[in-house]
Amino acid sequence: MTIRDIVAVLDVIEESMPAAQVALQLATRFKAHLTGLALAVEPIIPPLLVSPIPVDIIAEAQIQADARAKAAVGRFESYAKAAGIAAATRQEAVIAGAMTEVIAEVCRLTDLVVIGQDDPGRPDPGRAQAIEAVLFGAARPLLVVPLGFAAAAEFPRIVVGWDGSQPAARALVAARPFLRSAAHVEVVAVDHPVDEAGDICTEPVTYLARHDIAAQSVHIASDGDGIGMALSRHVEVTGSNLLVMGGFGKSRFREFVLGGATRQMLRAMPVPVLMAH
Repeated sequence: MTIRDIVAVLDVIEESMPAAQVALQLATRFKAHLTGLALAVEPIIPPLLVSPIPVDIIAEAQIQADARAKAAVGRFESYAKAAGIAAATRQEAVIAGAMTEVIAEVCRLTDLVVIGQDDPGRPDPGRAQAIEAVLFGAARPLLVVPLGFAAAAEFPRIVVGWDGSQPAARALVAARPFLRSAAHVEVVAVDHPVDEAGDICTEPVTYLARHDIAAQSVHIASDGDGIGMALSRHVEVTGSNLLVMGGFGKSRFREFVLGGATRQMLRAMPVPVLMAH
């Protein structure tokens, strides 16, 4: 498996665009085609409002959303030019709360999607839906970049979260291009002690060895704080640069929502997180 096509979901709020910067570095590293996707998120108009929203207010919100997306495209093009990359751009108008299918269609045929962590101080109305659309709608690997991330997109120490699930397996396979160049790889199980049943990490470690990737089996306890927090702590203690984990979710009528461990990690991520479902 290799990475030849990358989509970066552009940040329309944060001008430094850390996720796009990482995507540009990865496109150079993997010699991959890169597309910057800007979303003009139009507001939801609740159908049961007592008083309808004036048409001019709705029109102004749409104009502002379009302007933010165009500005994001312009910033991305400037960064790409400075990096010497001939990246493509794409702008899509989407309605907040109903963007899943649009994003899934754009991202279905790519090797990796890169997006930034949401800023709780300036929340992006479409961020959570974009993440869910990539993981569950397009079923593509997703690299989430932390707020303010300014380090080089090099990941010599990688932690792979493992629980034996299908999402964890897909994330592990998707991470192989990154794992090949890492100096230290740990396959980490949370609250799965080695006992008579054996070591849950044996199979993924063996699988990686068959792909010439040396990995260590590590077991940690959550101490009641949840899987996401346990992995986050371990990443910080070991000085790791990238976390690989399954993106979990639960379905409800005609949609998916992020599961607790995934939401927990996305709120308190110390390093970039590569997810797959």
